[in-house]
Amino acid sequence: MLRFNIAVFNPANKHIYIDQLKVLLQSIWDLYNDKVEISVYYNMVDRKDINEISSRFPHINFREREIIYKYKRKDTPLAAQRNNLWYYLSEDCDCERQVFIDADMIILRKIDHFFDDSFDIGYTFKTEEAESLKKPINCGVILLNNSEKAREFMKYWADETNKKLDSDDKYGSGWGSADQKILGETLGTRKIKKYQKIIKKNGVRFKGFPCKILNNILSPNPDDLNVHVVHYKGSWRDILTQESWELSLRTKTDNDDKLYNLWKQTFDKYKSS
Repeated sequence: MLRFNIAVFNPANKHIYIDQLKVLLQSIWDLYNDKVEISVYYNMVDRKDINEISSRFPHINFREREIIYKYKRKDTPLAAQRNNLWYYLSEDCDCERQVFIDADMIILRKIDHFFDDSFDIGYTFKTEEAESLKKPINCGVILLNNSEKAREFMKYWADETNKKLDSDDKYGSGWGSADQKILGETLGTRKIKKYQKIIKKNGVRFKGFPCKILNNILSPNPDDLNVHVVHYKGSWRDILTQESWELSLRTKTDNDDKLYNLWKQTFDKYKSS
């Protein structure tokens, strides 16, 4: 069976973050109903928010999980919190196929057909040259074929992200965030052509998938059948909260009205259920 793993942790803008979680869950339900497992680990989130969502989706496994942060830095950065919870989720599952996904996403089309036996860990990379030069990978979606090697990597990834954040104020330099930096350094390359092939490191097979298919952050047309997952990153939050473009720094593109309406319709569907 396929399982979706989601981490929710002390969001700075809690209201929109919880609403984004509701939209993601509704989109999974619309595609799969109860034919997949969904687990949400949360930390420092109001229980009333969890109870509300749980009443709408009683089949989802919600679990509060304290983050044990053993390094010197007291203000646990967000990337470390998410990776810690993702590691706990990977340990708490014997499903053969797992999807680790950020809460600020919406799934448009089923993604289980991307799994095959050629990889242990799937990640997403940017194929646009200008974007790739800045931040070549994005860790908003990770696919895991359950194996001892894959679970070992999830622990290594969480531990090394913690260490990087604890020891270096420029922890994400060149990659955008500490978790992406650790994954990028593990892969050992920033080159798009190398991401298009299986990369094997320490016995773990990594397979890259284009962001434009599984983790699209560049205002895609949602009617494009190649687009399976849309990532409503930070510049969307004011728009979704205020229902207005005027307060956002985001440059509006041709597809953004479609994307906004898609998100709003999915949110309204959640609220009316």
